[in-house]
Amino acid sequence: MKILIFLLLFSSICFAEDIILTPDFTLHKPDIDKIKKLSKDEQVQVENALKEQGRKLIHIELKPAKNDYEGDFDRGTVEYTPNCHNYSYHKVVMPDGTTIRETNFTQRTKWQAIEGKNLIFESCNLVNVEIDPTWILKGCNTSEHDFTKDTDSEPVIIP
Repeated sequence: MKILIFLLLFSSICFAEDIILTPDFTLHKPDIDKIKKLSKDEQVQVENALKEQGRKLIHIELKPAKNDYEGDFDRGTVEYTPNCHNYSYHKVVMPDGTTIRETNFTQRTKWQAIEGKNLIFESCNLVNVEIDPTWILKGCNTSEHDFTKDTDSEPVIIP
């Protein structure tokens, strides 16, 4: 009976993919489809993998929305919280109609990093973020820069 319980527990926490981030650290991603939005139980598994395996790969306030973390320049999809002001290299799911102030969403290359309609951004950094036509921007930086061509760029590690 104890062996059966162990096997059931182990099978529910099996890892689908290992991502070698440094010679000393490998992320063990849970076996959850990276395209689907996470259930609450799946969110706990992914959050544990990203925060508790020793390197703290996402900010403590953030909750993963998908299991799509790929590395320092593609930190995966997270839910928006006003408690965090740095979403650089994340994709963000925001409730429609949200007002966001003084927040960084910089991306390494131009792409759709923010999901949400009728958003209002005030004094935000939206470098390389594709701008949705329903958004209102007030005093935001919407420049484009290809950071992949910077030879001295170092990944930013979140403490």
